[in-house]
Amino acid sequence: MNDMQRNSQESRKLTFSTEALGPEKWRDVVCGFYSGISLDWIQEQPRPAWLGLSRFADSQVMEIASARPVRVVSTPSPSWFQDTYNLALLAKGNCRSRHAGREEVWKAGDLMLFDSSQSFDIVHPANYHLLSWSLPRESVAKMIAAPDRSLGMRISGHSGIGAILADFVRALLIEARHLEPSEQSSMLTHLYGLIGLAVGASSEAHQSRRETQREVRRQQILSYVEARLTDPSLTAQQAAKDLKISQRWLHAVLERSGISFAAWVAQRRLEECRKILTNPAYDHLTIADIAFRSGFSNLATFNRRFRDYFEMAPRDVRYLAQRNVNRAE
Repeated sequence: MNDMQRNSQESRKLTFSTEALGPEKWRDVVCGFYSGISLDWIQEQPRPAWLGLSRFADSQVMEIASARPVRVVSTPSPSWFQDTYNLALLAKGNCRSRHAGREEVWKAGDLMLFDSSQSFDIVHPANYHLLSWSLPRESVAKMIAAPDRSLGMRISGHSGIGAILADFVRALLIEARHLEPSEQSSMLTHLYGLIGLAVGASSEAHQSRRETQREVRRQQILSYVEARLTDPSLTAQQAAKDLKISQRWLHAVLERSGISFAAWVAQRRLEECRKILTNPAYDHLTIADIAFRSGFSNLATFNRRFRDYFEMAPRDVRYLAQRNVNRAE
């Protein structure tokens, strides 16, 4: 048993094996969970098989593995309709599938998107391991430019976006038990976006990726500012040069946060100055010392901005802090 199987079994709520139930009863259990599914052994050798079912946020994850060749056929009934897409990852083995007018041959690592409302026919030779994520149709569909044309199409999990998607699916399964419900929901949002990119992204998926890129860049800019906050020569021009981006892009990223680069630098410096002014350990410093040490190069500008931001003069903030300390003593 590999690490993925061992870790996923620990977090699984329901597990069924032929060793515990016997081959025929195990097959009945599998078909009972999925109406319209038929599962037929291609060979009758007594080899082990197991099924695992678990929840991940608002999705259901199924794992199925068998040392015996098997054919799985789905014929959905209108009386039992699941409004889902199923993302399948062949973790081990190979198989042949027919779905949505396509016939494909998979190998280990490949993925495919299925529509639960349409029939499929999959033949697995011996020794296979399949992961299937049942995902809300609406959440997946809005990330795909042409959902109907993306069904039943083999997605190579060996390079490019397909490889990233396959690794992400495996990682989610392994780490599921360590994630809070809110974190699982957040991870599913990323999964939907990756599916969209892998099969042909809609404008919404591209927008989701752009938003992620913007947020990463925004955090880089803010971290850069924090590291150089006391440097009086800190400018947007220098930041853009050091971060290897254009000034226009730097300003555009911060603009979506509702603040300019210069305003953010000034705000952070003022906040740091106030912390120092209210800390008795720095009572030996003059207000000018504090202003210059925090990155301001002009005392008059510092005083004016401090009053505008905190609606108090720096000396009044210090006085009140000192008085409170004296009272406490």
